[in-house]
Amino acid sequence: MTLILTDFHGFKSVYISLICVISGLFCVLRNINYLIIKKITLSIRLQQILILLQLIILSNLNCGRNDPGDTPTIQSISPIAVYNLNIPEPSGLVFNTKDSTFYTVSDGVGGAIYQISIDGQIVNTYSVNGNDMEGITFSDNYDTLYVAEEGSRQIIKYSTTGIKISPINVSGTNSYNNGLEGIAVKGNSFFVVNEKSPAAFIELNLQGEKLYEVNISYALDLSDICYDPVEDIIWLVSHESQSLFKISLAGQLIKQWKIPVVQPEGVTIVNGRFVYIVCDKEAKLYVFNKPI
Repeated sequence: MTLILTDFHGFKSVYISLICVISGLFCVLRNINYLIIKKITLSIRLQQILILLQLIILSNLNCGRNDPGDTPTIQSISPIAVYNLNIPEPSGLVFNTKDSTFYTVSDGVGGAIYQISIDGQIVNTYSVNGNDMEGITFSDNYDTLYVAEEGSRQIIKYSTTGIKISPINVSGTNSYNNGLEGIAVKGNSFFVVNEKSPAAFIELNLQGEKLYEVNISYALDLSDICYDPVEDIIWLVSHESQSLFKISLAGQLIKQWKIPVVQPEGVTIVNGRFVYIVCDKEAKLYVFNKPI
């Protein structure tokens, strides 16, 4: 096992050579079968075994190992619907499963919390005196809203009708326009992202104290975060990378997809089947089938 891990490229060469030998043997046996078909019948079973052996060796070349010189292919996904939003600079997005509406925030001056329909129509507007609001999420029982403020580096607790309840200070310091950018909740934990310098995935307790942090290198920046209870994983979007990411609860990358959204600033999962992404620059709501 140690030899395989430390000298994989050598074994890769051996595998390839073995494939060539087996392929040659297959051709020889097939030619023999053709030349003396009336006297000797080549076993179909033997042919099947040779083909199966080739497939096993080929699969082992890529099974659980990535060649450091190989560049993984990043797939692209396309929206199945796009809706216009009459909201200035929408940022952050969360879905309320109780009434099938979204909540988003405007990170413009003063700011507001918007409740919108599944097709992007404004249902309610709650004016609040926010300080650069960037992310929004619900408590697990949908009776409380939490808004991430980049300017104050606080999580602000609101009622579902926009009444401010209390602030929660988040440990750490902001650099200009590079602070808290998104928020999600799972049980007794907040998950937040720091936009950049560094881009980071952070777990907090409900008092705002840091439990875990990991710097993110696979995205140029981070613009929102969403917890997916169906898969027990995290979804991220990146403005500068123009990508959707699936990651583990420890922040490890599972998969990345390129998305045709100019400035994605909010992401949420709907009914375990769809990904909704809000675009700040164009004020649009994009709908995608949830990728696998």
